[in-house]
Amino acid sequence: MNRILQALSTLTLIVFLAFNGQAFAQRRFEQQQVKEKIETARIAVFSNQMDLTPEEASVFWPQYNAYRKQMKDQKDQTKKVLAKLNKEVAEMSDEELNMLIDARLSEAKALMQTRTDFIMSLRKVLPPRKVIRFYKAEEQFKRMLLEKAAEKRMNEPFETDE
Repeated sequence: MNRILQALSTLTLIVFLAFNGQAFAQRRFEQQQVKEKIETARIAVFSNQMDLTPEEASVFWPQYNAYRKQMKDQKDQTKKVLAKLNKEVAEMSDEELNMLIDARLSEAKALMQTRTDFIMSLRKVLPPRKVIRFYKAEEQFKRMLLEKAAEKRMNEPFETDE
C-alpha cells in the first residue's frame, strides 16, 4: 500500500511539473511573439516616417540597433544597482538615500550621453530632415505602444479583492 501511495505521489509530481513546464514554455513563446510583433511594428513605423533610401537604411538600422542595445544595457546595469538598495525608503539611511539619488542622476546622464552620441552619429550619415523624422517616428511609435497597452488594459476584466 505504501508503495502505491509513493508511486501515486511521484506520478502526481511528474504530471504537475510537466503541465507547469508546458504552461511556462507557452508563456515564453507568447512573450516572444509579442516582442516580434513590436519589432515588426517598430521597423514599419520608422521606415514609413523616415522614408529612408536603401543606402540610408543600411547605415541607420545597425546604428539604431546598437543604440537601443546600449540603452538597454545601461538601464539593466542601473536596475542591478537599484536592486541592491531595494529597501523601503523609510528604512534607508541618509547615506543610502544619497547613493540612490546619485545612481539615478548617473543613469540619467549616461542615457542622455548615449542618446546625444547616437543623434550626432545620425547627423553625420543622414540629412537633417530625416533626423527630425527620426524624432517623429520615435514619438509615433511610443504613442502607438501606449495606446495598445491602454486598449489591452481596457479589455481585461476588472478584478476586486472580495
